[in-house]
Amino acid sequence: SPPMSHFLLTSTPSYGHVAPMLAVGRGLVSRGHQVTMLTGRKYRGAVESHAMTFQPLRDDVDYDDANLDAWLPGRKQFRGLAAGRYDIIGMFIRPLQSQYYAFTDALASESYDAVVSETAFLGVLPVLLSVPAGHRAPIAGVSATPLSVTSGDCAPFGSGIDPGRSPHTRRRNR
Repeated sequence: SPPMSHFLLTSTPSYGHVAPMLAVGRGLVSRGHQVTMLTGRKYRGAVESHAMTFQPLRDDVDYDDANLDAWLPGRKQFRGLAAGRYDIIGMFIRPLQSQYYAFTDALASESYDAVVSETAFLGVLPVLLSVPAGHRAPIAGVSATPLSVTSGDCAPFGSGIDPGRSPHTRRRNR
């Protein structure tokens, strides 16, 4: 059988992002690989119950996805696209720097053969963009998010509005 590899999986601490990565991790473990998962402490039990090693995020970005109002104070004042923007910045963009530190700490503390990162975990981007591929473990991305492309045939992403067929709605969609 092929030699066992050690994988680092990363995920933002939100169920819809963690669950697919747990499935990836289970698949790797079932094939005899060693897996460490970097995510929120809320998911430690789920990670460890699948024979993976848990690596916690730093406290300042380890939010509880069941209580987003505590993590994103004032979010109730926003509606529509502004609400989506506020949540996306707060849950995914603002944590980037601390996620990056947690990610590089994990890379410095263990030797990994590859990284599999959930695409909303933006803390891998500085490494992906600044460290040449030949000088780091390969990094693969897994998308656990809806496709967010723009088109005259699709309403603005996340808006929940009807795409429409009139020249006005097609212009809005673009």
